[in-house]
Amino acid sequence: MRRNRTKSRKKNKSNNILVILAFIILLPAVSISIGYFGVKYFIVPKFLSTNTYVENKKENKVGGQGNEDSESRIEENTQQSNGGQEKAQTNVNKQAEKKPYTFELPPLSILNIQVGSFSDMDYAQAQIKQLNDKGLEGYVVKSNDKYKVMVMSFLDRQNAEKYSEKIREYYSDAFISPINIPVRSISYGESDKAYAEAASKGINNLMKFYKSYSDFLLENDLAKIDSRKLNEFIDSEVKKLDAIKDAISKISPSDDFSKFNKNLTIIVENSRTELETLKKSGISKKETLWEIYMESLNSYADII
Repeated sequence: MRRNRTKSRKKNKSNNILVILAFIILLPAVSISIGYFGVKYFIVPKFLSTNTYVENKKENKVGGQGNEDSESRIEENTQQSNGGQEKAQTNVNKQAEKKPYTFELPPLSILNIQVGSFSDMDYAQAQIKQLNDKGLEGYVVKSNDKYKVMVMSFLDRQNAEKYSEKIREYYSDAFISPINIPVRSISYGESDKAYAEAASKGINNLMKFYKSYSDFLLENDLAKIDSRKLNEFIDSEVKKLDAIKDAISKISPSDDFSKFNKNLTIIVENSRTELETLKKSGISKKETLWEIYMESLNSYADII
């Protein structure tokens, strides 16, 4: 009995030793396995997932398509914002821009010697033919649905009176029919001061052009005048027109003066071209000299 107990104790002791040895041997193996599989299937994927997210974020910041769209929208919004600010600033500038100066064309009376008025253009043309048969010229001015036949226009009352007396020898009811042009003005700012000064000189020269032209027509019989005198007169008038063109062409006007500049340029260039053409033709039609003057002077009414 005691032996059996002793054997049993020895056996139990042996078993305990085996268990301890097995535990000591298996524990590192289990630990290594747990560590290996934990790292492989939990820690590494977690780490890689974190890195991928960071890299993707970096990609989006640098060149990702999604971020390009975002940056594009930001840039577009910025441009629109800047454009809106610039537009607002432009409007403010326009409102703030003052036009303290006034360019004025003084009142003017174009004194036409009228010999007829018709509601039909054909009748007006028939009277012009009658004038031509008498060695006179006629010019039609449309006013208030009427076709008025003029034989001459002046800026000077004395010359107009003198010429009307001559015409009454042919048309006893001829009279002075004025076209009264009121003061016309243009408001402008600092940027147009130089142009306004040039335009003022240009208008003064244009008035001198009309005055010398009308004096010449009044004092000379175009049917009898010699070509040399006509050529000298044309040359002097062309110089006046060149001075006007040079004065206004050196300075670019703003929109405030655009219409005036265009119309003045047309008047000057048309008159100059027609005078040069007449001279080159050998002045075959002397009455053309009269027509150039009448057309130019009556165009002045619409300069503004």
